[in-house]
Amino acid sequence: MANFILPEKQGPVLTVTLNRPELGNPFDPSVIHAFQNILNTIDFDESRVLVLKGAGKYFCSGAHLQWMRAGIEQSKDLNQKEAMDLAQLLHTLFALPIPTIALVQGNAYAGGVGLVAACDFAIAHEAVQFCISETRLGLIPALISPYLQHVLGAQTATRLALMAAPFSAREALQWGLISHLVPEDKLNETLHSLTSTLLKNGPLALKMTKSLFKKEIELGTLHDTSALITQIRMDVEAQEGMRAFFEKRPPAWTIHKNDV
Repeated sequence: MANFILPEKQGPVLTVTLNRPELGNPFDPSVIHAFQNILNTIDFDESRVLVLKGAGKYFCSGAHLQWMRAGIEQSKDLNQKEAMDLAQLLHTLFALPIPTIALVQGNAYAGGVGLVAACDFAIAHEAVQFCISETRLGLIPALISPYLQHVLGAQTATRLALMAAPFSAREALQWGLISHLVPEDKLNETLHSLTSTLLKNGPLALKMTKSLFKKEIELGTLHDTSALITQIRMDVEAQEGMRAFFEKRPPAWTIHKNDV
């Protein structure tokens, strides 16, 4: 399991690679815990920039399909715990006291978009696509919503989440999800230029600047979003949506009369 996420340090730059390319670099409890442990043990005197990237064709495809399938049958308590673990990981990444860069070399879906949004910078090439796809399965992007709203604004984030349709890297640049749009062969060059620029700045000044502009997301928000995703995962609509996805058929949505 440890090989599914790889830390590598080169001077003051710590690179974390999501490393399950054959499945699109998904996350599950083992990846979440390993990533959280990496973030918790960073020596901020030694590592002054964090780079997050994916191996192979995808940046991150979101939740592991087998984890999603298991969630249909899991207890409410286990669903709540696992949701809170992911919420905590996203919050730790967002609040990290060093600059963070997502190197988006491939498509990002669902929670993968949340990882991008939780970083300070994101570099993508022109062929990359993004999709906040949860509602297509009868789910909601609860855990990633604070970070989507932070970078996209509430209105754009709402529209993209409601549509659950792919959008381009150029649109992601226009809306603020990514900071740099470059040709694919310029990804590493752009990353090097950006890290070099950041490393010229004072470490304490960078930390305090992040604290100034990236206001702390309250712990209560994490509990609220975890409770929301747990609630809908246990609902018949989400369970139908996920079963339909795995059975490769259209979902048979029903109207919740008490909710309309």
